[in-house]
Amino acid sequence: MDTASNYAKAAPCYRSHAQPQLQCLQQLWQWAALDLSGASALLDVGAGPAPLAAALLAAHPQLHYYALDTSPEMLAQSPPLPNLHCLLANMLAMPLASHSVNVCLSNFALHWASCLPTALAECLRVTQPNGHMVLALPIQGSLQQLPQRYPGFKLYNFPQAAQVIQQLQPHCHTLSQQTMHYPINATSLLAIMQHLRAVGGVINQGQSVAHSQWRSWLRSDTTAQHPLAAAYQVLFVHAIKR
Repeated sequence: MDTASNYAKAAPCYRSHAQPQLQCLQQLWQWAALDLSGASALLDVGAGPAPLAAALLAAHPQLHYYALDTSPEMLAQSPPLPNLHCLLANMLAMPLASHSVNVCLSNFALHWASCLPTALAECLRVTQPNGHMVLALPIQGSLQQLPQRYPGFKLYNFPQAAQVIQQLQPHCHTLSQQTMHYPINATSLLAIMQHLRAVGGVINQGQSVAHSQWRSWLRSDTTAQHPLAAAYQVLFVHAIKR
């Protein structure tokens, strides 16, 4: 899966289709309840168009907001602000010095990493001691309604919550977690596929499906007694690094 290519295609319409992602970001930030009055640097990993940047920089003009993404088209959608610095880079090799940010933020991005342990290690590396990591990522249980409705459907391999917590916990003074539920406003397989294409995502990976199978799945939506009600299960993490 070429995540950068997917997000490049999705960039022009991302904000209008990414309601679950944007709602999650707002709720994540409210849940973490950080005081940024003494912060000088915040890194947003997988920032996309950096939808939180304008509000945070208006409230905290001393802050430098680093938006990291692999898609130049997504970063081009970010607002032109003096203290917003766009970093075109991979989350597996962040172009920042160790211990260089007060806050490491990531929303709906880390699960796309080709090696999640490396991405989490990079988040830990760039965060200062006593700095904050504020993360939200879909986990196993997300979109589980799809293989239930469509026999043989191979779902994207979302990470386990325990995998994330076990890697972070030894490096943190405190770690809070919460699992949230975000429905997708799409009631059929076709609508979900259209939604995910519009936000740069995928629901299956490395799966070659015959046209006859797709037609069978799509026909099942017309005969189902209830509309499809797919949703993400999203892990919230707020950790303070040792």
